[in-house]
Amino acid sequence: MFFTFLNLISFITVMSVLWCFRSCSRWFSVPASVFMFFGLLKIPVFVYYGGNLFSPQLPRHAVIFFSWCSGFLWISFALTLLLCALHLIPVVKSSGEKIRSFCFPLIFVLAALSAVLTGLNALRPPELVKANVFRSDEHVFNRPMKIIQLSDLHLSSLTDGAWFADMITTVNSQEPDLVILSGDVADGTVSRRSPFVDRLKEIKASKGIVVVPGNHEYYIDYHGWMNLYRGMNFTVLENGVWSFRYEDVIVDIIGLTDEEARRYDLPEPRAAVMNRSDPSEGRIRILVKHRPKNLDTMIAPGHGIRLALSGHTHGGMIPILSPLVAFMNSGFCQGKYRIGDTILFVSDGTFLWNGFPFRLNSRNMIAEFIFEG
Repeated sequence: MFFTFLNLISFITVMSVLWCFRSCSRWFSVPASVFMFFGLLKIPVFVYYGGNLFSPQLPRHAVIFFSWCSGFLWISFALTLLLCALHLIPVVKSSGEKIRSFCFPLIFVLAALSAVLTGLNALRPPELVKANVFRSDEHVFNRPMKIIQLSDLHLSSLTDGAWFADMITTVNSQEPDLVILSGDVADGTVSRRSPFVDRLKEIKASKGIVVVPGNHEYYIDYHGWMNLYRGMNFTVLENGVWSFRYEDVIVDIIGLTDEEARRYDLPEPRAAVMNRSDPSEGRIRILVKHRPKNLDTMIAPGHGIRLALSGHTHGGMIPILSPLVAFMNSGFCQGKYRIGDTILFVSDGTFLWNGFPFRLNSRNMIAEFIFEG
């Protein structure tokens, strides 16, 4: 609903200024109007061909085209508002027609370049990021323990097969001991996405793969997705703890649900899950929660959490949105933070969803964490 309203308001505003004031020549105004119209059609087309915004059954190039057109529309809208604000300055107002005839072509050129460049950046292969190395005198490992975090994969018709294969190759080349999928693994229905999602079994990790739910898991057939992951022999954590032994050390993986659960009468994230049943020293405890919201109040010193992993924010996507994204997530947006003795890492995400596939000052990433003895 929000994106539909944004598209409509953006389209009406730009069209009104462009055509009512005849702000630039038809060589610019006609093509710009056509692309903005396609941007306006994005959500109706996606819903018509998929039943929802998250799972359009369209070719990948069509998804990219409609998405970039919507980006062109939003950027044109923002720059048009800026131009209108400048008209409040007397000097600009007095030469309004000349200013508009010069600025509107510039607005459309900038909007097109911005949409394409940030869109291309969003489609790049994920970059392997050595997020943190943990060293401890409490235990000695013959071989460092490697943990890979994949967050916000958003597997859909926007995902390219070559991109997906490259991501799996990058993960397997690190020979991880554990891979954590920290929510928003796929968009759409299980029947449409399961052939693609099934390829995640190609990931090789000695201790397996852990999944926690993200907000997108709740939108369409939550139980179907959780059952699919269990059927793939992934460890699904819904306010649960899974422990394994790595050499002489016990590793606890604690997975919490997402706040979106309350809208579907499903279990909300419970901080009590982090309480230690065995307070003995020498354990490595890792918390996984899809969105970082409220983690600053949920994590207490007695929980003994060494590392907390989140995603959801996509690194703010573009700088102008970063403050808003941080505000909505307890001040957390991207990268490393400290909560007492806990290191919180908020991933930029391994990919993006088709609702806003644009990146600037953020990147598709595969985060690696190494525990050395």
